[in-house]
Amino acid sequence: MSRLIVISTLSPAIAAYVNTVVPTTVFYKTINNQNDISDPLWSTIEFTSYSNQNMCYDSKGSNRIESGVCDVILSAEPGTDPDILNKMGDDLEDQFHGFSQNGVVIKNTISANDTSQGDAGKWYQIIVTLEYDYFY
Repeated sequence: MSRLIVISTLSPAIAAYVNTVVPTTVFYKTINNQNDISDPLWSTIEFTSYSNQNMCYDSKGSNRIESGVCDVILSAEPGTDPDILNKMGDDLEDQFHGFSQNGVVIKNTISANDTSQGDAGKWYQIIVTLEYDYFY
């Protein structure tokens, strides 16, 4: 699990970006709810911290760095043209390349990979990964 500052910095920034996307895309902070999602385009995020270590020691104590990933999951209803999500994924990478706020730095954007092919019966979904460092 990522530190709260990472989640509270990236979540609103990603939600704000998604709210500007055309066609309209709904952002869910979590999909852990009782309702089935019925929006034609929707997105959510998932955080994973994979490293937390000391960088150096000084008179203030230790300086630490947390490294992890934020997966932005973009989904479209069956029959949607996959190019819509692929363009959104490309735009998302461009938007967050070089992002830095509250000590959270996006150090790498990893191109979208698709998890299913859009056809008449399947949701089409891509995941764009934002690799971050948080310095504290």
